[in-house]
Amino acid sequence: MASNPPRDRPPPPAPEQPPWPPIQPLESDGPPSDRRPPLRPPQIVVATVVALGFGALLGSGALVGLAERQPLSTQRDVALGAAKVADRVAHGLSLNRPAERLASALDGEEAVYDVEALIARAQASAARTTDPQPPLLAEDPETEPATSPAEPEPPPVEPEDAPDAAEPEPSAPEAAEPDASEPDEPGEVDPDAGPPPDGFITPIEGVDCVAEDATAPTTTTDGGSEPPEEPGPDEGRSEPEGTPSPVDVPGQCPPGFVLSDPSAEPDGGTPEPPLFDAPRTPDADQPLQMYVGGDSISRDLGEGLARITPAALVRIDLDPRPATGLSRPDFFDWAHHLAGILTESRPDVIVVLFGANDFQNVEHEGEILDRFGDEWLELYRERVSRIMTLLSQPETQTVWVGQPPVREPRLSGGLERLNTVYAELAAEYPQVTYVDTWQLFSDSEGGYVDEIDDIRLRREDGVHLTIDGGNRLAEGVWGVIGPAWGLG
Repeated sequence: MASNPPRDRPPPPAPEQPPWPPIQPLESDGPPSDRRPPLRPPQIVVATVVALGFGALLGSGALVGLAERQPLSTQRDVALGAAKVADRVAHGLSLNRPAERLASALDGEEAVYDVEALIARAQASAARTTDPQPPLLAEDPETEPATSPAEPEPPPVEPEDAPDAAEPEPSAPEAAEPDASEPDEPGEVDPDAGPPPDGFITPIEGVDCVAEDATAPTTTTDGGSEPPEEPGPDEGRSEPEGTPSPVDVPGQCPPGFVLSDPSAEPDGGTPEPPLFDAPRTPDADQPLQMYVGGDSISRDLGEGLARITPAALVRIDLDPRPATGLSRPDFFDWAHHLAGILTESRPDVIVVLFGANDFQNVEHEGEILDRFGDEWLELYRERVSRIMTLLSQPETQTVWVGQPPVREPRLSGGLERLNTVYAELAAEYPQVTYVDTWQLFSDSEGGYVDEIDDIRLRREDGVHLTIDGGNRLAEGVWGVIGPAWGLG
């Protein structure tokens, strides 16, 4: 029987291919290498210069400002010249337009304030006292000054009863003799009593003055004593021209009087400044509005005041302007800026601190004035006086804070000279109180120190203050403000 031949079977179907392409193995681990050649050092330098130049053109106005604030020197002239060239190029290419438009949008149009009108108002409301009145003048209008008693009228003389020429005239009118039965109270002056008798006491702000004993011997330098010289017929008590009279110095006795108790004289012979006559007492509804401005150190002061003052009763407007001062109104005009503060904000208290950037040469009327010269000092006094006059607005207390010493000796000596100007001029303005801070940040000899009682007060630069230093400065300033407004 024949067998059937085998049938051809179809091959098995091929496996289905996946929808994604097959994964090819990498030739090496990691990302593919960058086949671009690395930049060579010259190319790096060129790229850096181009980037800096493009950035300088975009902010050319800021470069000009940075150069202008530098102290007058050859370095400043070079920097300012380069910045102005960059600014002209940027203006020509319109690269500085975005920065200018952004600054204009943020700042808006600068208002113009009438500084001279505010100065005139201050002078009219709180007149400057160029010659301080002697403190012995009584508040009572019926009391006359003891230094200028009324001259007693001579007794009438009839022609037929004229006294003999040989008879001596009375040494003192009878009216000048005190009545033992009714002694006058200390401080009262009878206008018809003639010159004050020996032992007459004149109150001077809590310091008693008595008539000087002309016969008392004076002590010589070698410890001995000698009788006083008899004045000549033409000699008086007036000092030579240009010498300040003791009557013009607050806290001292007038000519012919001495302190009854020398220990009662205030430290240094300078009386404590009178408290500001505050127009109101601040409360939570109407807190005390305080403005604090000046150079960069005023930030340390303002932040310290914010920490130590009652937050519910005091509102502080902190306005530090680094690298500014009164020497360079061409860079920043503080008179115009403060005029805006007085016009817009009208604070109750103005606290200012200048000087850290002021001791530098200045240009005035086309001439460079050296910071160590008399002309420079006179110009600076005029600018300080103008600011003090501007700030002497009615019902406004102004506190002018002196600079503490700094680490650099030459700058510290300059600040000491500026503090002398502040103190002398502030004494002529009733509404300006000068606060001396030198001893708060110095050793027993007045030298610079970083720490006091193991508390660091100064930062690493030897100029600015730490938080503890700011608090220490603020406490000294608040000691003048708080009691005046009933918040001390």
